Amino acid sequence: LSTAGEVGQSSRRTAGAAREIAAATEEIAGGATSLAMEAEKGSDLTTGMDESMRRVKLSNDGMIAAAGEMEAAGAQGTGHMAALIDQTGLAEGMVRGMAEKVDRLKDSTRSIRKILDVLGSVAKQTNILSLNASIEAARAGAAGKGFMVVAGEIRQLAEQSRESISVVEGITDTIQREIDETVSVLSEAQPIFQEQIGSVREANGIFLDVQTRMADLARSLDGVTEAIMTLDETQAQLSEAMGSVSAVAE
Repeated sequence: LSTAGEVGQSSRRTAGAAREIAAATEEIAGGATSLAMEAEKGSDLTTGMDESMRRVKLSNDGMIAAAGEMEAAGAQGTGHMAALIDQTGLAEGMVRGMAEKVDRLKDSTRSIRKILDVLGSVAKQTNILSLNASIEAARAGAAGKGFMVVAGEIRQLAEQSRESISVVEGITDTIQREIDETVSVLSEAQPIFQEQIGSVREANGIFLDVQTRMADLARSLDGVTEAIMTLDETQAQLSEAMGSVSAVAE
């Protein structure tokens, strides 16, 4: 009976301990269930993050390619701008040379006009001399008839010379007027070419700045790519850890 009493007390203590263990086990089971659910949510989130990281990486790769293309285009544009600067400089030099030649031609036409003035005076004096010779031949009578014929021919030649000189003067005036117009146009064109050179140089500077900025952007994107790769590795480790948590919860 004494032993039976001790066994009963032991049974009661064992039953109490069993109830406490059952309550603790129930709490552990509830916590494990909650942990499993949270682990499942975390796994879903890590899966979504992994997909997002892949999309970000693809976008970053596209941006790197675009930056490389823009940098190449900037370098090509810089080359074209440099060639355009050289060509514009050559054109401006040609215009300046043409202006100088036209100025010299203008001086030449002035010299021609002076020569024509001298020839006109000579023709006028020749005409006057032929008239005087005709008068003197008429006074001489029959003895001066031959000289009168010669004087008439000289007067006719002087008149033809005067007419030819007049025509040449008209042509010279036209040439001089066109030369003046050409000088005016060249004078207006030269500042335009100089302004164009300045604009082209400014555009070349812009292309160089764009090229530099694209190079900086490409380097920044390389850094972003490295950060994405590091984050991707961290994401993989996190996914593995969440899998381990799920396994432990199960």
